[in-house]
Amino acid sequence: MLDRPQITENWGSNSGLSQFRSLGVQAQGKLADGKLYYAVMFANTNGSSIFTPGIKTADYKPKNYGPMVWARVETFFLKGLRIGAFYGDGKEIDTELKKSSYGGHLYYADKGINFKAEYIAGKFGTGSTNTKYNGMYAQLGYKIKKLEPIVRYDIYTPNDGNPDGARVEKYNNFTLGINYFHDENIKFQVNYVSRDESMASGFGKLKNDLFYACLQFAY
Repeated sequence: MLDRPQITENWGSNSGLSQFRSLGVQAQGKLADGKLYYAVMFANTNGSSIFTPGIKTADYKPKNYGPMVWARVETFFLKGLRIGAFYGDGKEIDTELKKSSYGGHLYYADKGINFKAEYIAGKFGTGSTNTKYNGMYAQLGYKIKKLEPIVRYDIYTPNDGNPDGARVEKYNNFTLGINYFHDENIKFQVNYVSRDESMASGFGKLKNDLFYACLQFAY
């Protein structure tokens, strides 16, 4: 697919990350003869401020700082199958903004089949005021020689059933795509996204279906 699922896109910004990345120290390893993977990371809470440094005044003070902990486990008990879960929690000391999220995933890739399903939920806010969100997606593709038809359904609830800034209560996306692998250097992709938003009372439906085409050359 040319775009990530909507829950994945919004999870990054809701978690205060920059391009879904953060800086920290991670311990990781494998157990059960390599069939169980674990990772624990202590990191900064906001990745975006780290990548946009600047001194605006003589009395420089860092912004959006504080501790964050991430934990992740994943199993590899069957060929081609990965099942895992994650949890993250932290707080910005200067703004008192708390952020937490959790989720689970199932990936299967073998003999041309590519299946992915993931659920993510979380919240962020200060004091007793919190914005809760959740979403999921399921994606299935099957590669036949140089062609890979692919389909995905994803949903995103931005504010626990209440409308967000665009007056949307729930996002529903259905994507159809075709990947054509000409050779190891050239790939052509086409995606059509049917979007159906559940709007707040008094607001009309949005007309915002999408069509993508991409030619990729790698060397």
